[in-house]
Amino acid sequence: MIRKYKNLIPKVPASCFIFPTAEIIGSVELGEDVIVYPGTVVRAGYGKITIGNNVFIAPNVCLITEEHAMDVEQRLAGLEYAHPVTIGDNVWICTGALILPGVTIGANSVIGAGSVVTKDIPANCLAVGNPCCVIRSLK
Repeated sequence: MIRKYKNLIPKVPASCFIFPTAEIIGSVELGEDVIVYPGTVVRAGYGKITIGNNVFIAPNVCLITEEHAMDVEQRLAGLEYAHPVTIGDNVWICTGALILPGVTIGANSVIGAGSVVTKDIPANCLAVGNPCCVIRSLK
């Protein structure tokens, strides 16, 4: 198991497996048995990302908490906003998904490959697309 981020993230459980080309930055809290595959970016910046237990994050997924101001003057002045991201237990985020600031994904849900998640996804759902939307229950 690769513990590359053990010193950067204070609470990386021993059961986590983080591939060496995954990038984890900022205030990130990982649950037990989390797997982060190659090419994934988990960037909390000024916000916080909380990832539950037994979460699979496939290759080339991006989770971010920051967004820039829409007003050009504010943006040029460096104004940014941070919104927390929360991933529930037993979630599978498929390859190439983008999880945007302020999103919560409920427990036991699956996010389809290439999805752009702009709003909260409830627990026990399969959600796909751009923008990502629930297509069926998993119960």
